Amino acid sequence: MERRKSDRRRNNANEEPNVLDLIRIVFKRAFLVAVITLLPTVSAFIYLKKLPDMYKATASVLLEAQEINLADFNDILTGMKFDNLTVPTQVQVIGSPALIKRTLATLDLAMDSKGALKKRSTIADESGTAAQGADRDAQDYKIFKAFSDALDVKQQGTSRVIEITFTSSEAALAAEVVNAHAEQYLLSKQKDKQDLAKTIDTWLTKQIGDLKDQSLKKSRAAQQFRAENGMVQGEGSQELIFAQISSLAKEIARIESKALDLQARHELMSKNGAYGTSDVVGSPLIQELKSRASLSAQKLKSLRSQYGPNHPEVTAARDEVAQINRDLDREVSNIKKSVENELVAVRNQQQILERNLETLQTAASGMQEKMIMLQTLKTEEQASMNLLDSFLARSEEIKSQIDFTRPDVSISSLADIPRDPVSSKKLLILLAVSAFSFMVALCVVLVLEISERGLKTRDEINKLAGLSVTGALPRTRLPISNIIKNDRSLFIEEIKRLFIHISAEGKGKTLLFTSSRRGEGKSTLAAAVAYYMRNIGLKVLLIDADTLNPVMAGVTMTPPSPGLYEMLSGRQPPDKAYSRDRHGLFVMPSGERTPYLSDLILGGKLQPYLERLRTQFDFIIFDCAPVLSVSDAEALSALVDQTLIVLEWGVTPREEFVKAAEILIKTSKVKPSVVFNKVRLSEIESFRVY
Repeated sequence: MERRKSDRRRNNANEEPNVLDLIRIVFKRAFLVAVITLLPTVSAFIYLKKLPDMYKATASVLLEAQEINLADFNDILTGMKFDNLTVPTQVQVIGSPALIKRTLATLDLAMDSKGALKKRSTIADESGTAAQGADRDAQDYKIFKAFSDALDVKQQGTSRVIEITFTSSEAALAAEVVNAHAEQYLLSKQKDKQDLAKTIDTWLTKQIGDLKDQSLKKSRAAQQFRAENGMVQGEGSQELIFAQISSLAKEIARIESKALDLQARHELMSKNGAYGTSDVVGSPLIQELKSRASLSAQKLKSLRSQYGPNHPEVTAARDEVAQINRDLDREVSNIKKSVENELVAVRNQQQILERNLETLQTAASGMQEKMIMLQTLKTEEQASMNLLDSFLARSEEIKSQIDFTRPDVSISSLADIPRDPVSSKKLLILLAVSAFSFMVALCVVLVLEISERGLKTRDEINKLAGLSVTGALPRTRLPISNIIKNDRSLFIEEIKRLFIHISAEGKGKTLLFTSSRRGEGKSTLAAAVAYYMRNIGLKVLLIDADTLNPVMAGVTMTPPSPGLYEMLSGRQPPDKAYSRDRHGLFVMPSGERTPYLSDLILGGKLQPYLERLRTQFDFIIFDCAPVLSVSDAEALSALVDQTLIVLEWGVTPREEFVKAAEILIKTSKVKPSVVFNKVRLSEIESFRVY
């Protein structure tokens, strides 16, 4: 099976049309190609001949991107911002009716008798006088329409350059018109800039005036509210009462800190004695008394060791030490008393401040609601002032960023008077029309040729070769498997019909299946008919006579040799040249491959064996190579009782079928018949009436 598929692919590839085939097809339908090519070409030639020479003049304008970064004025400056839509928008503006009418007003154009735009003075010179009674509005509309049709505006690539082109039968007029239109566009942009300047100035003046009035009103409202509620303003724009509360709070905090310090010092003096405290240790008098006490103690100790304890000098020294200690105790007591007095004074001061703070807080609690209202008024006043300052600053900024005296567009190049007419390309246009017409003609010819290649009906077979259609088999995936399993299907029904016609004609029991070319399913059909005959109890011998591409051994799973060649060459007797497959079908493979099968048949080697085999089998079926490939089918057709030409429905070319039919008609014992294979299911019914 794989060999059959690969062989089919090779043959189909070889049958693809080449350049010579295409040339032959064109020559065969040369008249149709000539008609389809010449008609459009001649029409285009006549049309172009009548066309006057036209001239195109082109001017270019450049859009300048003026970067303006003023967020507060976005609504006003929308038209001045440059973005992706700016150039396409300006293209539409240049081609707008309003700008065209401005240009027409400056040029004073009119239409001549042929409908061409010209200067009005030129028309008067040519025709004598201009038409006086014509409808002015209708005439103006015609001029406007002709101008619009002749005007072409487009962006140059992705740049900011816009090309303005005007087409006219007069070169000088084309240049004059396009330059005038570019100038009008420049003037319109300049006027737009001036109008924008007036709009911005008017808007800013109004906004600033309104903001000044609002700021003044809100300031007066805040002052009036303060006066009506007796709200005195203190330092730093803060209300006086809150400034006093803040000052008292700070002073109380300081006094409280001082009281805590004095309290700690007093408790330390009371618990641990006063001599170790910082107040005592830091006192100069205490330090002096301690120094004197130390010296007196040393003196007493020295005198006691020298004179004894009862000496008058020792007694005097002892009294001196006692006096110094009494002075020291008295001074420490004074320091402790001083700390106590200072603590009492601080406590009293703290109480006074706290009473004053409580009084102020009581008064301030009644002003909270008034303060909220006042704060709201002050916030509104400040917001108005901030907005006013912003507008004043931004107005100066916009004036510095925008040059209102210069438009955002410039003429990059004016149009020169064109020298060569556009119609100088008439020859190229004519050649293009001819080439296109010729390609259309080729397509039409190829479509006609393709539509006529495949054979599909019995009438076509009869008309081309005078043959009859014996059967039509539908396309199916596993035809032989369906036959072997005897599954009920449309394919089996059509095989039955084919068998009925084969056996009813009484032309004998030897059949030859062939085709005009490979890939049409002759081998599959021959095997399917053989298996069907075996299924109904007939003894059938299937002979693979296609020595160039033998497939029956693979289809029936029988040994590839010995076979037909071995029998014809005398190497094996007939009963050794065939075998029986597992389904009971007798199969004679092709045997050894040879290009001389037709020579053996023509030499009379097959006929005696065939007569012998006729007595042993009910039917003998030959599967032979295509007619147009080798001459085997011609040699066999003269010996068999019936010859069946298998055609692939809608695919087999007419020429190949006609050649194959002519060959077999001349050599066959009886007139061949045709079997359509792989027919579309919807077409099967049309083949059932013969």
